[in-house]
Amino acid sequence: MGRADAWLEKREVPVDKPIRSIITVVRAVAGLFFKRWKEKTLFSGGSSQPSPSVKNTSGETTAVATTKGTWLWRALFVSLLVVAIISSQRAWSQTPEESSLSLSNQVIDSEKGAEQQRENSSLPNSFLSEALPSVRLNPAGGLNFDSEGSFGLESREHVFPLRHSMSDNGEEDPVRVQGSGSQVGLDFSISSSEVVTDATLNLSIQYSDAMLEGVSRLDVSLNGVVIDTISLDRFNADGYVAEIEVPPEQIVTYNTLLLSLVGQTLSQCNNVLSEDIWVEIEPESSLSVNTQVLPPIIDLSRFPAPFFDDADMERLHLPFVMPETPSEPLLAAAGTVASQFGVLADFRGADFPVHHNQLPDSHAVVMGTIEQMPLGLILPEGITGSTVLQMQHPENPLYRLLVITGRNDLEVRTSSRYITQRYESLSGQRIRAEELSIPPRQSFDAPKWQSLDEPIYLERLVDEGTMVGEGIRPSPQNYSFRLPPLFVWAGDDVNLQVNYQFPEGEWLDIDNSRLEVSLNDQYIEGLPVEKNSIAWDLWKLLGNDIRQEEAILDIPQEQLYGNNQLSFYFNMAVHTPDEGCDLGLPERIETRIMPNSHIDLREAKKFAALPELSYWVSAGYPFTQWADLSQTSLLLPEVPQANEISAALGLVGRMANATGYPSYGLDIRKGLNMSSALIDRDLLVVARADHIEQSALNELMDPFAIVDETISIEPSNLWQRLKIWAKADVSTESGRARDELPSQAPEQALLATRSPLNDGRSLILATGFSDQGIQQLTSIIDQPEISRQTVGDLVTIDQQQSVEAYRVAERDIRGNISWNRLVRWYAGQYIIPVLLLMVIVVLLTAVVLHGTLNRREKWRTHRK
Repeated sequence: MGRADAWLEKREVPVDKPIRSIITVVRAVAGLFFKRWKEKTLFSGGSSQPSPSVKNTSGETTAVATTKGTWLWRALFVSLLVVAIISSQRAWSQTPEESSLSLSNQVIDSEKGAEQQRENSSLPNSFLSEALPSVRLNPAGGLNFDSEGSFGLESREHVFPLRHSMSDNGEEDPVRVQGSGSQVGLDFSISSSEVVTDATLNLSIQYSDAMLEGVSRLDVSLNGVVIDTISLDRFNADGYVAEIEVPPEQIVTYNTLLLSLVGQTLSQCNNVLSEDIWVEIEPESSLSVNTQVLPPIIDLSRFPAPFFDDADMERLHLPFVMPETPSEPLLAAAGTVASQFGVLADFRGADFPVHHNQLPDSHAVVMGTIEQMPLGLILPEGITGSTVLQMQHPENPLYRLLVITGRNDLEVRTSSRYITQRYESLSGQRIRAEELSIPPRQSFDAPKWQSLDEPIYLERLVDEGTMVGEGIRPSPQNYSFRLPPLFVWAGDDVNLQVNYQFPEGEWLDIDNSRLEVSLNDQYIEGLPVEKNSIAWDLWKLLGNDIRQEEAILDIPQEQLYGNNQLSFYFNMAVHTPDEGCDLGLPERIETRIMPNSHIDLREAKKFAALPELSYWVSAGYPFTQWADLSQTSLLLPEVPQANEISAALGLVGRMANATGYPSYGLDIRKGLNMSSALIDRDLLVVARADHIEQSALNELMDPFAIVDETISIEPSNLWQRLKIWAKADVSTESGRARDELPSQAPEQALLATRSPLNDGRSLILATGFSDQGIQQLTSIIDQPEISRQTVGDLVTIDQQQSVEAYRVAERDIRGNISWNRLVRWYAGQYIIPVLLLMVIVVLLTAVVLHGTLNRREKWRTHRK
């Protein structure tokens, strides 16, 4: 009601005439300079009016003419207007140097940046890259627009493959989107320190040629906004490749890319069950995102950023800088810091390349005393004790350094323990570290390991809300959990109690719907919607509910590992209506795994047969029996090389990742020698193969040795052969290993045996046969296809990553076990002696019974 035209009388809307409107605008502008055009009527339907006139002194009528001065003023006005427009355009596009713009160091908040991106979402994709000036860094670390004396921002490319499935032969299969309204998506994230400059979706698809052109399409949406639509015509059904420009301003830290299928065929019914409506996403489809990295703020309150970013899904690569010959306390301090980053890296994995006295061109951790700082790094004055500070990289202001220092090695170790224990409460650029009292961990109490003293409830393994699925084809519900090495005796049970809920409604085909349960990609069972039996069918006829909604499943022990994933998939079938196309689906379809579902492992025992490398690769056992590695010693060569220290830090971070706790108690020693101080400790040896061969340890790793950079196995002595015969052990592969090892050229090798100082302790050797081999050791065994094959006590890996595994050494048990179980264990191991003992018992029994029966026979005969 506030608009002026709201009170105008209603009338017919005139027909649009664009050309006439343009002529009208031209006349209006020309009227400023030309009298006759101004006098003419400018609107359609009007008539010309006579120009104004006046009478002169003689009585003659003359028209009023526009003076020359008035015309000049009008021309001047238009000229000034044009100059103002041009000046405003130059002011927008000029560089900060032209406008005398000076920028101080600024911190760009990711949430504010994301909000600004959403506000500018209406701008074209190329606006950010073309209209705005390029940003560079000045030597002080601030943003600068001047290309001289500044550093270019780092550019990165992220490639996110679209989800695919694996065939039985290991090849990638396309993902099939079936039915109108179905979707397939990709969740991806970008580090909060990066700004997206451009992104491209490389999409390769095949689809049904039965879908109708013009009404069938594939919608591409990002974070709920449709960014492109692909029309599905029958001419490209066999293969269609598209490069779709993704608006960079719509990409935030955590993103969801969805491909939604809308299809229609000549069939009367077009819904989620239509077999002729489908699209297959080929494995080569991917999303490519290019970014520029912004300089992070120097503030420990943001730790672990910028050294680790939870939004970065790639493997963590964090260099360590330390002196040429680091001391044992300094190495232990580096192990503590690396273990904390290993915990943070979680599923990504982590590598820690080591540099001596030279700063890498990246974020890095610098460790050493004040006098041991690398060249070019000048610490601030006033450091009088254990100190942690964050500094700008002196050679590249884009990067930051985490400096852990002190006046001596013990103060450096105090700093390392402080930052890993208090990293969530740090602030400022520099802190004074205090000595902290950290209590030792108890056996089998790793934070990530599930307790075997009570049921493992599934609601504790996931975030709230993830136990509910939505839609007719809900995503599988996955529950990950870690376990210590365990053993289940025959007759003892490992149970999974599942409480579940299917949706209700006549649309659900109860007979063909199942809850599929699998553990570590191995199928366990399919659970029905209703209970199946004649008695329950009769109970249903009486009008009662016979939904099952609860089941207890037995879990085979061989399917449980150190790291496990339990999966549930609601495989729902839908009734096809006899008439019409309406499936009767409700607006919201929910499936649930109930919170009281649990795994019961209370009858499992915490012990394992060692040596066994699979326990170490999957759970870090036996070293992680104490989560802080307080009963583990890590041995390095007397003068360790950078790649050997790097491999050691990577393995320490890997074991900490398995437990979820830093290695506060780890003892790191230089020198591959045995001493009495190592008697009650498990030993992890990390060294290059030639260093092992030249050490005294090489003669103590029975039955293994390294000769001429080749692994050899010593022949079994008489006592060992008797043991093998007594056990009837046909699984030992000593002979095969002796035959195959001489012809191999391994790049890495893992050996496990008893400690030469204590049969109750273990020794594991991780070695490489070249600098590259030892450097890449951690990343190699982190690969799932490699770790799955790491079994037995000897594993070799060649340059083609082909794995050979053997079981050579004698095995013994370790863990908590009662005496009667111990007797049962050894009875099961030494089969031949047990059989001989049984024969002897039978014979003695027969002799005793024979005499008794003879006497009874004589007594009966004499009685007659």
